[in-house]
Amino acid sequence: MTLGLAIRISAFAFGTGCLVLFVSGYVDLRSELVRATRELSLARDKNLAVTRLGHAVLRDSGLDAAAGGTASFLGCFLPLVVAVIVPSQAWIGIVVAIAMLAVLGAALARSIGGRWLTWSIILAASGMVLTGVGLWLQIA
Repeated sequence: MTLGLAIRISAFAFGTGCLVLFVSGYVDLRSELVRATRELSLARDKNLAVTRLGHAVLRDSGLDAAAGGTASFLGCFLPLVVAVIVPSQAWIGIVVAIAMLAVLGAALARSIGGRWLTWSIILAASGMVLTGVGLWLQIA
């Protein structure tokens, strides 16, 4: 692992994260506008999706995608940098990634009023399962 490779992998994670989050968020929000247009029995030329609300949906989807892409970049980059710094102990990168998921779980729980320990454990366990899948698929 080199720093350049870590940056390239993280940039790819940023791009895929942005794409997936933008498309899913935009489709979800725009479909809500289309559904509201139908429920209000508006004429086709008064479709809410082509109003300022439609522009707001586009902007919000872009901002959400940028935030998610940045989280994907950092979630990928930081463990890889640790693996670059300590190349003889590559497993430390995995531990860092799982610890980051636990911290993310606690932060998400606090933001939605959930149980921080439960969220931390579930996200850390998910990271362990994905690590197992990666090992099984012989990705590393």
